Amino acid sequence: MLGEEKKHKMQESPNKSLKYRNSVLFVKDVVRSKHFYADVLSQEIEDDFGRFVGFKGGFGIWDGSYALELIRGKPDNRASYGSENCELYFETSELDFIIQNLDEHGVPFVHPMKEHDWGQRGIRVEDPDGHIIEISEPMEEVVRRLHGEGMDLPAISKKTYFSLDDIHQILAE
Repeated sequence: MLGEEKKHKMQESPNKSLKYRNSVLFVKDVVRSKHFYADVLSQEIEDDFGRFVGFKGGFGIWDGSYALELIRGKPDNRASYGSENCELYFETSELDFIIQNLDEHGVPFVHPMKEHDWGQRGIRVEDPDGHIIEISEPMEEVVRRLHGEGMDLPAISKKTYFSLDDIHQILAE
């Protein structure tokens, strides 16, 4: 019962003003990373404060050594960039164009385009610090593509994990 009381009190917390704002990647070179995200991936800059750049959509980049010094209160040379413990996920209807653009900019691919078990096609690349970036087609497009290829609705549901109701809604749009 004590667990239930604690759970109930947590639900009544007066701190309802806490809102998720964005994720921030610590980077070695803000200028280089800003170029990658703004110019190569065409992400719109929302805030640019020099050592921190925020992009529309909810992510930012921060000078890693400056950030760690600010956070820890002393210089910290332990910064590890692109340690393969997270990825940024983007969707596009222009996957082929994006792949060509990334090729032209010499962006290193983690893997070429592949279709996942759930039917979604996508790629993964590395940003200048080695952070993993996934770029895939929207799942609504996957449903439409599979349907256009002649797959029946129950099979699409099984493959994509979408309910039949969701599939009907997507196909009606």
